[in-house]
Amino acid sequence: MMNYLMNRDFDTLLDTAWDNFTGFQDKFPPMNIKENNDGYEVELEMPGVNIKDVSIKLDKHLLTVSSDQSKEKEDKSKKYLVKESTRRSFSRSVSLGEDVNEDGITAKLDDGVLKIVLPKKPEAKAKAPKLIEVTKAGN
Repeated sequence: MMNYLMNRDFDTLLDTAWDNFTGFQDKFPPMNIKENNDGYEVELEMPGVNIKDVSIKLDKHLLTVSSDQSKEKEDKSKKYLVKESTRRSFSRSVSLGEDVNEDGITAKLDDGVLKIVLPKKPEAKAKAPKLIEVTKAGN
C-alpha cells in the first residue's frame, strides 16, 4: 500500500510539473536572438497565431511583442461537456542596446515564425582592423 501511495504521489508531482512546464510554453513562445555584423535577429515561434493578433511596440529602447487571441468563439447556445480551447495571450520584452537603429526595425510573420530584424547603427558595425605601418625611428 505504501508503495502505491508513493507512486501515486510521484505521478501527481510529475503531472503537475509537466502541466506547469507546458503552461509556461503556451504563455511564452520560444525566442532566439542572433547577432551578425549588420544587426540582430529576433525569432519567436508562434504557430497558429494570426498576423492581426500580433502587436510589436518600441518604447524607450524596450521592444515588446504581444499577442491576444481566441482559438474559437464560444457558442452560448451549446452546452459543452468538455471545452479545452482557450484564449491565449503573451507578452515578451527585449531591452535594446544603444547600437540598434530603431528607425530601421522590420518584422515578418511566416509559417508560424515571427522574425524581427534590428539593424545596427552604421557606427556600431564592425570594421576591418586598420593596419598601422611600422617605420624605423628617425625617418
